[in-house]
Amino acid sequence: MKLTYIASILLLIITISVAGCCCCTGSQITSTPTIQPITNTIGLSKENPAPLGTTVTYTPKDWASSLYGSTYSITLEDVTKGENANDNMLEKNSFEKPTSTTDDFLLAKFKITILSSTISGESFKIYNYDFRATSHDGGRVFENNYWTYDPSIDGELYSGGTVEGWVCLEAAQDEQHPLIVFDRDYNGKDGVWFSTG
Repeated sequence: MKLTYIASILLLIITISVAGCCCCTGSQITSTPTIQPITNTIGLSKENPAPLGTTVTYTPKDWASSLYGSTYSITLEDVTKGENANDNMLEKNSFEKPTSTTDDFLLAKFKITILSSTISGESFKIYNYDFRATSHDGGRVFENNYWTYDPSIDGELYSGGTVEGWVCLEAAQDEQHPLIVFDRDYNGKDGVWFSTG
């Protein structure tokens, strides 16, 4: 009991001494919280693709991108897959069929807006061939044979400009929920990823 009493007194004296030193020197003990910015990563990887109707804002990192120097928003607005997509393509052109008997057409409508540009007066080109379909896990990339479906997404935009249009891709018939990636780099990295399912 006596030892606990003495230890309590010593602790009180040390606390008062430390507090007194801070008060005498004019310094204060403060704690500044670290604020971490919230980063939205939806659509920025194949592991976290954006769902239909979600708008993703992206700034390309690859200088070879036709959109390098811009920040843009992109939204997947509509998707048609399987037999419906095949029938829609045949209505437009009876000669266009998937390149493989195990593939179907995948029609996707996108809206792209150039939000800003780092170079004043520069225009940016949107191409159908910047889109690819992949398996639902992103493991297999399907060929893009550059089919067109009107109105096409192809266009040229300045800062503030918007284009809406369709992309025609191919995906395996047994792929229920393929992903679509836009503006990935030469090695298949980065870009904006969307889920069709």
